[in-house]
Amino acid sequence: MSDIKNQIHETEVNLATGQSKLEKNREEYLRLKDTLQFDMETYKVTQKERILLVNPPFYRFIGFSYEYNPMGTAYIGACLRREGYQCDLTNFDFPEKINPHEPDMLPFAEDYGREYKEEMNRIDHPIWKEVENKFQKYRPDIIGITSMTPQIEQALYTAKIAKKVNPKCKVIIGGVHATVLAEECIADENVDFVSIGEGEIAAVELCKMISRELNHQEFDYSQCKSTAWKDKTGKIIFNPRGDFIENLDLLPYPIRDYEKKSEKDFMISRVSILSGRGCPFKCTFCARKPMWGNSVRLRSPESVADEIEFVYHKYGCRFVMFEDDTFTMNGQRVKETLELIQKRGLKITYTIQTRVTHVNENLVKLVKETGCKNIAIGVESGNQWILDKIEKGITLEQVRTAVKLIQSYGILVSSFFIIGYPWETKEMLNDTENFIKELGSDITHLYMLVPLPGSKLYDDAVAEKRLIPKEWFYYFFQNPNVVKHDHFDNAWFYQRYQEMKNYIHTLRRDVLKKKSRSFRFILTKIKDHAKSPKRLWYFAKRFVKIQLGLVDK
Repeated sequence: MSDIKNQIHETEVNLATGQSKLEKNREEYLRLKDTLQFDMETYKVTQKERILLVNPPFYRFIGFSYEYNPMGTAYIGACLRREGYQCDLTNFDFPEKINPHEPDMLPFAEDYGREYKEEMNRIDHPIWKEVENKFQKYRPDIIGITSMTPQIEQALYTAKIAKKVNPKCKVIIGGVHATVLAEECIADENVDFVSIGEGEIAAVELCKMISRELNHQEFDYSQCKSTAWKDKTGKIIFNPRGDFIENLDLLPYPIRDYEKKSEKDFMISRVSILSGRGCPFKCTFCARKPMWGNSVRLRSPESVADEIEFVYHKYGCRFVMFEDDTFTMNGQRVKETLELIQKRGLKITYTIQTRVTHVNENLVKLVKETGCKNIAIGVESGNQWILDKIEKGITLEQVRTAVKLIQSYGILVSSFFIIGYPWETKEMLNDTENFIKELGSDITHLYMLVPLPGSKLYDDAVAEKRLIPKEWFYYFFQNPNVVKHDHFDNAWFYQRYQEMKNYIHTLRRDVLKKKSRSFRFILTKIKDHAKSPKRLWYFAKRFVKIQLGLVDK
C-alpha cells in the first residue's frame, strides 16, 4: 500500500508543478487513486441515497444455481461507489444451498415449461419472500435491476415488490433485453427508468439526477443520455444514446463483495476479468451488438495486469476467467499482457475464449507457457452450409486444425455448438453429431437455438412468424418450443437433443476422471481449499463421485 501511496503522491506533485506532460499520466493518476481507494475500502459515502443493484431470480425457479454476478452490474456498482453512493449488489439466483444436480428440462419439451412458470408466479413463493425481506432490510432509495431476455418477467416482478416495500423507491431496468426492447420495459407501471446500452456513465448521471429529485432540488431527466423515462403526465421519453466508453482503463474495478458471501461460494479463488468489450464479427445468432456495438475496445496490458494483481492479493485469486468474447483480438496486446503478469510474479492459471481463425502456433505456445488451461471456441455447427448461413466466418477445416493444435500443447479445448436452426434438416443435425465425435474436444457444450431480441435470427424469425408468443420466460436455451422448424417437429427435436447430450456427458465424465487423477490437480485443489474445511470436504466428496461416475458435468 505504501508503494501505491508514494506513486500517487509523486504523480500529484508532478501535476502540481506542471511536469506531467502527457494525458496518459493523468489517467495513471486516476487509476492508482482508484486502486488505493478500493483496496483500502475507505471510500467516503457522501450521498445519502442507498442503491441496490439486483440480479433477479430466474434459474432458481427451474432448479439451477447461478453463482456469478453480471459483470456489467458490478462495474456500474463500482462507478456509483466512486461517486460516493452506498451501493451493494444482490444476486437472487445464488441461493445459500447450491443444487448440485441438473434440473429436469422435460417440462420445456412437453408443455413449454409452464409448471416452472406457475411456480414463478406464486406470490407466496419462498424466493419472492426472500426478495421482499431483502428490500425491507436494506430500504434502498434506488434499485437497479439487470435482465437478460428470459429473466425480464422476473425483473418486472422484482420491481413490483420494490414498489410495494417503498412506493417512493426509484426503479431502473437495464441489461441486454431492456436495451433492445426499452419501450416494452418502460411501459411497466413499476419501472421509472430504463438504462439503454453500456451503463456506467449513464447510470451515474441518472442516479445524480434522481438524487436531486429526492432532495427536492431542480432536476431534468432529459439531460440523462441513454435513458428512457416518463414525465409527470406519464408520457414516455427516449433520450439520445451516449457515446461508448473509449478508454476502459478509466473504469474502477468491478465490485466483488459477493465473493465473500459464504463458505459455500466456490468462486472465491477464481475471478472473472473483462479485458475488452465489443465484437466486430457478424454471427446472426448474437444479441450483444445493441449493447456493445460492432467495434472492439481493449484495455491496456498494464490495466489488465493491475487488476489481476489486485485480486491476486486481496481475494487470493489464482484462477482467472477472461470473459472477453474474443480475448485474442490483438495478438501484440495479448503477448504484452501475459508477459507483464509473469513479470510481476503472479502465478495464475486462466481460461480464454477465441476464434479458430486466431489460433496459431505462436499464440498457443505463448498461452501454454503463461498458464492457460482451457481455450473455448465457438463452432456452432458441424455443417458448413449452416456456418455460412449464420455468417460465422469459419470453416470446418479451420476448426479441426485449431483443436488439434491446441490439444497438442496439452491445453483443454471447450467447443460450443447450437442445434435447432429453423431451416436445419435431420441430416444436418447428424453432421453436427458426427463432427462432435470426430473433433474430440475435451469439453463440448450443446445448446438449442433460442433467437433472442437483438439478433438477426430473432428479426428473421419474427418476420417469418416462427416464434411462440412473447412469453419471455420460455426463451431459455433448453426449450425446444421457442422456434418453429421446417424439417422436424419439436418433440422429435428434443429427443434428438437428449441423445446428443447423453453422448457428450459420457465424454465429459471421461475427461473429468482423467483430469481429477492428476497429482498436480489434486495438490492445487488442496492448496486452494486449505483454509476452508467445508470447501475441502466438498472437493473430496466430488472427487469420489467423479471416480464412481456419479457426476455428469
